[in-house]
Amino acid sequence: MKKQVTIKDIAKELGVSHSVVSRALNPNPDKNARISPETKERIVKTAKRLGFQRNRIAEFLKHGKAATIGVFMPEFSNRLGADLMMGISEAAAEYGFPLNFYFGMNYSSFETFIHKNIKNPCSGIISYPFEFGESEELKKLFSEFADSGGKTILLNTTCGSGFPVLYMNNQKGSQIAADFLIKKACSLYLVDNSHRGRSDSFLSYIDGKGFLDRCVRFDFQEFPTIFKRVADNRTGFPIGIFAANDQNAADIIRKVRELGLQFKEEIALVGYDDLQLAAQLDPPLTTIHQPFRYEGRRAVEKLINVIYGGNEEDESIDPFLVERETA
Repeated sequence: MKKQVTIKDIAKELGVSHSVVSRALNPNPDKNARISPETKERIVKTAKRLGFQRNRIAEFLKHGKAATIGVFMPEFSNRLGADLMMGISEAAAEYGFPLNFYFGMNYSSFETFIHKNIKNPCSGIISYPFEFGESEELKKLFSEFADSGGKTILLNTTCGSGFPVLYMNNQKGSQIAADFLIKKACSLYLVDNSHRGRSDSFLSYIDGKGFLDRCVRFDFQEFPTIFKRVADNRTGFPIGIFAANDQNAADIIRKVRELGLQFKEEIALVGYDDLQLAAQLDPPLTTIHQPFRYEGRRAVEKLINVIYGGNEEDESIDPFLVERETA
């Protein structure tokens, strides 16, 4: 078994004192402990080459806390949730922080999560308070955690807690979809209203390009009726369709096939999310990919910076188009 590299090993390798190495590798060093930038760079490079990893458990125990990062996530059983977990897990392992995952879809489960992390102080939390909205109760919970010294990064929320938020830029994703369909010179645009923020952004972009009069916004349960009427009275091809998510897009594919229409030539369909099913559909779905794995990694990096006294601002992550066979 490979021996764990210690600060003493690095000091011996470079011929410097143990205390110099300790100061160089301390993310929050004493302001009076001076070390030249050149020496610090040499120590950091050597530590990385030798495979040194900080003992986070011992480091945080000195301050009466656990090194563990608490993570609260909604119970998503799809690729988005899996990618987010992988990104968080990869980065936490890389930086030497243990993780505790908690799952829930209601306020009570989130309240339990916060109180557990106040009672048993952790290094910080990454929280995805899905669909809790803005409420005084939620703000009070976050204030309670902050007052206990808790450090937090929030994901994909607008709860207005005052903590840094890392979020997917749905506005950008919808604009990418709209621009893509505009370039297909669609005669008409059918816009799924299942996700109001995405449909609003799509239509706003279309309006800016002067094509709003070609748009029909629909509630998804009305799609079969609206689509048949549009297909029967069509004046030109292709008809562009923006689905609010990939599951809705899968239902749209079935309806298009029922009417005997062809993708690309007659129908241009763009979904949203890039779930695993998107590439397996027949035909494979052109869709907007949300990089949740990257978001997980960034969340850990931002939280660690906050834990060690750094400042973090809100940050958006841009989705991107994955072009397949439906457009």
